[in-house]
Amino acid sequence: MKVDRYKVNEKHRKNAAKTDCTQWAVSDFHEIKLFAEGQINGWTCNNDQTIWSIEKVNGQVTALGYNGRNDAKLAKFIVDHNNEWHGYPVSPIRSGDKPPTAILEDWEKKGIISRPERRKINSGRW
Repeated sequence: MKVDRYKVNEKHRKNAAKTDCTQWAVSDFHEIKLFAEGQINGWTCNNDQTIWSIEKVNGQVTALGYNGRNDAKLAKFIVDHNNEWHGYPVSPIRSGDKPPTAILEDWEKKGIISRPERRKINSGRW
């Protein structure tokens, strides 16, 4: 996977949170760290065009952002046609914001999420 550059997208930092435009609750540095961890762990799909990430600290999955109603605990990173990456926090309410099963299984295997949490994510309720 080739990463030319990463851009912190202000759209996900300065706007009002809403279901189709979540806002980060973590710092720019934290966002970039999540991107790197997703890449390092191979949490990719769509021919390496999407990277997923999650974080667990002291037994709790970190709320990375907010969508206007709920915390967003997952991070999704995408690349554009210029090979520039950006990301945003998501909750699995929308089908496109659910990580693939293989990634969810890896998170469960690594103890980041539990089996019930994996089922909730798959059903869009987490």
